[in-house]
Formats: sequence, C-alpha cells, structure tokens
Amino acid sequence: MSSAANPMRSDAPTPDAAGNAWLGHPRGVWLVSFTELWERFSYYGVSSILVLFLSGATLTGGWGWSQESALLFNGWYMGVLMMAPLIGGLLMVRHISERQAIAWGAILVVMGHLAFFLSHTSPHWTQWLTGQSTATLFAAPGLELGKLSSDAAANAYAQVAGADAANPWAFTLAYRANAYLFYAAVALLFFGTALIKPAVSSIIAGFYRKDDIRRGEGFQLLFFGLYLGCMLGITIPGLLGERIGWHMGFSVAGIGMAIGLCVYLYLQRDWLGGVGLAPLGATRAERGDPVAKRDQLRAYLVHGLFTIVYMAIFYQVIGLLSLYIRDHVDRHFLGFEVPTTWVQNVSVILFLMWTPCIGFVTRRLARGGRHFGATWKGVAALTALASGFALLALATNDARPALLWFVAAYALFGLGDALLGPAQLGLATRLAPAGQGGLYASGWFVFVGLGALLSGYIGAYSSQNIAIAALLWILALVAIGAAGVYALIAGWLTRWSRGADDLPVAG
Repeated sequence: MSSAANPMRSDAPTPDAAGNAWLGHPRGVWLVSFTELWERFSYYGVSSILVLFLSGATLTGGWGWSQESALLFNGWYMGVLMMAPLIGGLLMVRHISERQAIAWGAILVVMGHLAFFLSHTSPHWTQWLTGQSTATLFAAPGLELGKLSSDAAANAYAQVAGADAANPWAFTLAYRANAYLFYAAVALLFFGTALIKPAVSSIIAGFYRKDDIRRGEGFQLLFFGLYLGCMLGITIPGLLGERIGWHMGFSVAGIGMAIGLCVYLYLQRDWLGGVGLAPLGATRAERGDPVAKRDQLRAYLVHGLFTIVYMAIFYQVIGLLSLYIRDHVDRHFLGFEVPTTWVQNVSVILFLMWTPCIGFVTRRLARGGRHFGATWKGVAALTALASGFALLALATNDARPALLWFVAAYALFGLGDALLGPAQLGLATRLAPAGQGGLYASGWFVFVGLGALLSGYIGAYSSQNIAIAALLWILALVAIGAAGVYALIAGWLTRWSRGADDLPVAG
C-alpha cells in the first residue's frame, strides 16, 4: 500500500508509546479500546435492531419478512461479520500493518452506514427523481421487501397496483435500490470488520510481553470498550430505530464510527508510537519445539469448540429472545414501555460491572498461589449461561412474563461474557507463534462467528417447531453439559497450553 493512499503513514514515528502509561497501561491501549468502542457501537447498532426491522411490517418501515427468514438472515449477518476478521488476520501477516487495517476498516464501516442511509431513504429520493409516488407504496400492507430475484420487484408492484400508483419502472427502481444498497452496506461492513477487528485485538498484545500479567488486563480494557460501545449501540440506535424510524437507527450507528475514526487518525502517531507499523509477518518466526506448538494449537482449537457452543446459545439474546420480548413480555416499568432493544443492555451493563471484579479476584487468587485461568473461567461462563436460560425457561411458563425475569437472566449472561471473552481472546494471542497473534485472534472471532451462525439456524428452526420453554430448557442443559465436559478435560488443556494459561502476578 503506497504512502499516498495510506492515511496511517507516519514519516517520523515517535518512540514506542508503550512507555507512556495511563492508569497502569500504555496510552495506545486506551486509544485502541476507544476505537473499538465505536466499531462495536456500529455493529450492535445494526444487529440490535436488524431482526426487528426485517420482521417488522412495511407499514412501520420494516421489510415484512417472516420470523423464520428474519432469524436466519440475522444469524448469517452476525456469524459472517464475526468470521470476517480471518481475512484481515491473513492480510496482516504479510501485506498491511495493524494500524493501516484499523484506519481502512473504519473507513469501510462508515461507507457501509452511508449505504444503509441511501437504502432506507430510496423510496423518497427515487420519488424525488422520478416524480412518482413510490414512497407511499412501500408502506402497503403485506409487502415483502429486500428480495433480489429478477421478478421480486414485479411481484411486489402487483401487490400494490391498486393503490394510487407510480409507474412500474419507478417502483422497480425504488425497490431494487432499497435492496441492493442494503446488501452493499452489509458487504462494506463485512470488509471493514474484516480489517479492524483482528487489528485491534493483535495490536493490544504488542504493548505487553507474553509473560506480563497486565496483558490480560489490557484485553479486559479492550472488552470494556467493546461492551461500552455495545451498550451505547443498543441504547441510541435501538431507541431511534424503534421509536422514530429504522433508517435513523442504522444511520446514527455510522456517526459513532466516524467519530472514532477521526480521533484515531489524530492521536495514533503520538499514542501508538512504533507499535503496529509493520505487517505481523515482518517479525522473525521463532523456531521453538514443534511438539509444543502442536499441543498449543490443539488447546486453541478445543477452547474454540467451547466458545462456539457458548455463542450458539448466547446469541439467542439478539435473535429469538428479542422477538419473544417484543411480542410476549410485559415491558412496562414505572409507566414507561421499555424498548425491546434496551433489554439486551442488561447483560452489557452487568458485563461492565463484572469485568473489574473478575480482574480483582483473578489477581488475589494468583497471589495466593491459586490460578483462575481461561479454562476455569470458561467453565464458570457456561454455568452462568445455563443458569440464565433455566430462569427464562421458568419465566415462560407464564403467558406474559414479567420483565424482572429477563433482567435477572441477562445479568447472568453478562457474568458469562465477562468470564469468557477477555480470557479466551488473551489466551489465543499467547498460544500463537511469533508473528501470528493477529491470525490467532482472528481465528477466535471465527469461533464466535460460527456460534452466531449456528444460533440463527437454531432460532429459525425453533420458532416454527419447538415451544419456547422447551427450547430454553434444552439450551440450559446443553450449556451445563458443556461446562461439565470442559471441567473434566481442564488438566489436558493446561498441559497442552504449555504455560500460556498460567501467568505470574506482577509486583
């Protein structure tokens, strides 16, 4: 990538920023975490309302899809975007630096949100261009939008032809612009996420030695920013999407990413110093023991399998449970009807509260010679997840359950996330050979994405074939069963990790 086309190039980089600590951590860690905050604001701003938008009636600005189709697409969206970082991880090995990946990824995400805006306003700007009343036709009851087949627009027009109509060509233009721009936006978000996600994960590792206890805490800071962005993304775009218009929710999520991009470009040279300037493959590979490397890869893959199980269950929160809360839960609180998307925020807020507590407990246990590493945190996370779904299974025995049940369950989900995510991602980078931290971090997001994709299929099938209470009990039993297996093989995982999951305490 040439310097002329590279918004990240620094002709005279400052000294390594790792020495400029703020609250015990390099300033660069805080900047990267801030940038990740806005990338997650973008991601969750879309994903928190996507299934509601797709299944919403056209009269309210939705696309009129069936719940099954909406859940399946939602699962694919979350899964594919979570797996996208593998592409960026491969590119960072030889072709682009972490800092370039963050900048160009953020630019693509901003462009994606612009495409969302143009998609959702297409009935209005095509009406302005053609002078035909296309906007009113998009609100016709029973209409199904967003289909890409050649005759989809013609079939849709036939449904609304009795209205005070536009010409077929004008309606077809608006229909196809609405669909193609939406999918173009998804593609731009895919490629943007492919670059930015592995870069922010691997560049964090560059500020610490592998044996530095603060390394795990650096990833906790990254996840803190991630979940704060998630909370804001659910709260602001969620509220605007549900109460004002879906286009507002999708569009405002991009404003946050634009803010994060501007701050990052302004501060990166001084705050990141020499970290992240070269492709990761520029690091000389360590020879090491091939048997140890094989064992560590084995540990990495087994941990990844349990991550897939966890995420396949957890992401029902954004899919099937969102639709259930919208349609069946009493969301009134002190005279105010809580937006559906806001319920998701309970797990996010509790994640932010649990994270420093877990860090404190981990340090105290380590100083006493007791280790609370990624394996046992994973066991505890699956146990918390199982407990939350068991609570929801009990709650759904009522025809219209109280919101308090969901608050309690989502608090447990927040605990599970705080235990699993930072520990697993930090372990992934420690298990990686030299120069492949970004690739291993990307692989961890592939595990997350596979779980999210699987959650879409589970939700789509269950919405038509399994009672909600029965499904929740099944998911609770699968989670607690996985926790039991995880605990049984903990000794093997410790040996395979070759010390990567057993860090000393600084000071």
